[in-house]
Amino acid sequence: IYAINVSLDQLAIAFAVSFILSLLATKSKVADESGLLSATLIGTLTIVFSDIRFFIILLLFYGIGSAVTKYKYSIKLERGIAEQAGGARGYANVFSNSLPALFFVMNYGVFKSDLFLTAFVASIATALGDTMASEIGKTADRVYLITNFRRVKPGVSGGVSSIGEVAALFGCLIVCLSAVLLKIINVKLAIVAFVAGFIGVHIDSVLGATLEKWGYLTNAGVNFLATLSAGILCYLLLR
Repeated sequence: IYAINVSLDQLAIAFAVSFILSLLATKSKVADESGLLSATLIGTLTIVFSDIRFFIILLLFYGIGSAVTKYKYSIKLERGIAEQAGGARGYANVFSNSLPALFFVMNYGVFKSDLFLTAFVASIATALGDTMASEIGKTADRVYLITNFRRVKPGVSGGVSSIGEVAALFGCLIVCLSAVLLKIINVKLAIVAFVAGFIGVHIDSVLGATLEKWGYLTNAGVNFLATLSAGILCYLLLR
């Protein structure tokens, strides 16, 4: 079902585009070597099963997500909650945030269903919304645990803040609006993707405050389930 039905030239072009952009990200210290290889794989398959517009949506997540990692980095470093290696993304971050999106776009390429189309956008919206909420929220002074709203230290898994919520909204909006401008989805489907993506951000927080805190999930596992849940929510909203 998922056989790659493209010419060798098309495959080579897709690989070259993905590799060159991923290499630039590595040179800019946005990603490490493992991030380079994993992003190249995800990008190549995304282009092959859809087109360059879908890859641009992925690039928005990689680019903006890495940029907000450096937002007030000195403050996060001082608090001991800054991302390691200056925020350079590795394979775990790339795969955990992108594998659900890849699954949805591959299914869209085969079945041409609006459901998988919307789910792809929603999963990326969750990934960017969560990244922006987390990285910007780490600089907040007042952070509360999503499960009981008790005050916690910035950077605690499952912590939410007012500035983080605004950042999450903007992250989801950027992805969904970009998908509309690129004519990937229409406004109606974009609204569904936005709602599912924003809920997905909070599913990430709940999982972080529970299963990750209890040691049943890693941060990568939480990100994977949250982005996957956004696609599942699209199915429920479009029924």
